[in-house]
Amino acid sequence: MLIKARRLINPATRKEINSSPWVQVDKEYLVLGLFIVANEGISVYIQSEYHRQPGFFLLSGFEIVTQEFPSSWVRYFNTDNSVRFIPEPWNYETFFEEVEDGNLKAVELFNQEAEKMYREEGLV
Repeated sequence: MLIKARRLINPATRKEINSSPWVQVDKEYLVLGLFIVANEGISVYIQSEYHRQPGFFLLSGFEIVTQEFPSSWVRYFNTDNSVRFIPEPWNYETFFEEVEDGNLKAVELFNQEAEKMYREEGLV
């Protein structure tokens, strides 16, 4: 699933901003995870411009370029009525925090699954 940044949205204020070190307008990004949260909307997990560090971004600032979900995604329903579409190895409570903190095992899992998705989309 590919998306293209059309507007930069501040996730805290949900207002449009002029620049970001994380995302570039008119650039395409591979969606590595999709999160639907009641009363919050849809967020995507992508590798950002900031040292290719992954992060969560509101889908509202993006245009969907290709709609096909990666074959590795599994749908998970959470007790808070949210839904996650992510690879199975990423489905544990602290995964995203561990990636952000540089935990070697989590980063390795992230890299393995992300590489599969990039290959499937024909981006490597």
